[in-house]
Amino acid sequence: MKFLCLWVVLLLGRVSQLAWLYFTEMPGGGNYVDRWYRFFPHSIVVELGVISVLVLLIYLLACLLKKHEKLVFGIGVTFSFLYLLLSGANDEMMRWMGQPLTLSFLKTYTNAMSDPHLVGRIFVGGLGHFLGSIFLMLLFTVLSYLVLFRLRFKEIKLFSKLIPILLLVLAVVGLSSPEWFGKSRMRFKRIAPFAWNFASEIGYNFLHFSVPENYAEGITFLGGNPSAEYPFYKKVENDSLQYQAFKERPLSEKPDIILLTIESFRGYTALVSEERICNLLPNICRLAGQGILYSKTTSVGYPSIEGLLGIQVGIWSHPEKTLLSDRSSVSMLSLPDILGKAGYHRMVLTATEPSFDNLIPWFRKWFDYYEYDPKNQHDVPIANRFIELYRNRPKDKPLYFNWMSTTMHIPFSMPEGMEIESKEPYAKYERTLAYMDSAVGILLEEVAKSDRAENTIFILTGDHSTPTQAQNNHYGNGIHPGYIWVPLLIAGNGITPKLDTTNVASHTDIAPSILHLLNLNVSNHFPGNNLFKVDSSARFAFRLGDMVVMTDSANYYGNLEENHGVLETFLPLDSTKPIAEAFVGNSLKKLEDKALVSKMYAAIEAYEWVIDNNLLFPIK
Repeated sequence: MKFLCLWVVLLLGRVSQLAWLYFTEMPGGGNYVDRWYRFFPHSIVVELGVISVLVLLIYLLACLLKKHEKLVFGIGVTFSFLYLLLSGANDEMMRWMGQPLTLSFLKTYTNAMSDPHLVGRIFVGGLGHFLGSIFLMLLFTVLSYLVLFRLRFKEIKLFSKLIPILLLVLAVVGLSSPEWFGKSRMRFKRIAPFAWNFASEIGYNFLHFSVPENYAEGITFLGGNPSAEYPFYKKVENDSLQYQAFKERPLSEKPDIILLTIESFRGYTALVSEERICNLLPNICRLAGQGILYSKTTSVGYPSIEGLLGIQVGIWSHPEKTLLSDRSSVSMLSLPDILGKAGYHRMVLTATEPSFDNLIPWFRKWFDYYEYDPKNQHDVPIANRFIELYRNRPKDKPLYFNWMSTTMHIPFSMPEGMEIESKEPYAKYERTLAYMDSAVGILLEEVAKSDRAENTIFILTGDHSTPTQAQNNHYGNGIHPGYIWVPLLIAGNGITPKLDTTNVASHTDIAPSILHLLNLNVSNHFPGNNLFKVDSSARFAFRLGDMVVMTDSANYYGNLEENHGVLETFLPLDSTKPIAEAFVGNSLKKLEDKALVSKMYAAIEAYEWVIDNNLLFPIK
């Protein structure tokens, strides 16, 4: 009876936690899902299966260790605590990031608490919900302790023998529910327990041990050479001579590169053709008047560590893993690596503790100088710090400077004294948008006053986007434009101003385009395209088993096993809505093109094989 009562306590605990997730307001406004009845019941059923397995294991352990009852009970309480803790953490992750708790995520964010300011802002922004989650976790942990240690039951032998059978049946019913309970992998990804995701990741490593049969089809679709050992590697003979020749150019022929990476920048909120946007973003609009704004740009994934991968390394995210942490041994040649070889002084200034994303090893590798100062937690302070670093840079070398903002991170917290009273998510986003623009203005003004003003290239983009509640309701869980549609602006002397609303672009295009602007032809593994050459090729993004294919005319996205769906275009926007919520999405329809579906499947499997087997760049 003890174990059956423990099962009841844990199930009630998870039902309470799930109710707390589904029926309370999200950080971006609205509820977790728009139709709870399609998710909440299935969530309970699959949790029933996982909890049955957990209690069954504790029961079997008790049978093996009959003389160590208290030890078994202690293990039971510990397991109950961990299950409720990790389940609650998974719920909070899904609320804030649309990201389940996985092994790869834990590896990446082991040091998250190293940035108490960002974590603190997030915690304070969702204080009520966090405290509620903690309370439920502690309450049902205490109840599990009372059941195992304090309650006394008269054992009925027949009933005791039936308990393992009952638990086994419930486990099978719950764990098989993805196949019979409103079968939908897209929906199941949103409700899968953390334990399910952990098990799936472990199983992944045992399933990918041979070259996929569709490898050639996938690599060809992605623009690589399937017959080459390194399918995306572009070798330039004697490129050491190219590097040396570049170094020998006069400084006036080697432009500075200022990369502005804006946290969570929604692409449609930077369409400078709209007057109301330029009223909100006057500095970015002024910069756009000096260059090209690619309005249909995608990040390679999310969260920020994936955005950094696309921008700095010029490659796509791993379709199932967090590449920079899970595949840290992969040989990669980043854009900063190339610029360093070309004689650039490389600097990065960030308002977010780099340990938060496990980025310190990469910053040490990519940059000559990196800085994070907890005093500079918002965009204007780090813009002012940029001035100091920029004025004291080495004057005999060209500069590559990456300025990384943070204020637009959810929950859109402003510096003390600058908060607004409105609780509307769009109002908070637009307030931080204007604040970010003022910081960009400080940078632009400083560079404009320098002797390198006419010899500077600006790159401005979002590391990824952040969805509104309406977008999540429209697209469901998984990768979609609300997460990956960002602006990309390239400006500088010699670049003809243009608003490009036709051609698609990607973070993977940044590195090849910069090499073009520098006239630096060297070996690389960048699969992206030079944006200054007209091309109509597709752009791609991967995320946790999902894929996006963007073309000039249509965008195909979603989970391939369910064949979702087609988004005809990112535009037009709804001008009757606030800027921050002006885009939801067009109607969706099932993708009937079987040949394209086949190519997308093949692309995922082929690219996984390339990354897992270290086939990006020859080891030297």
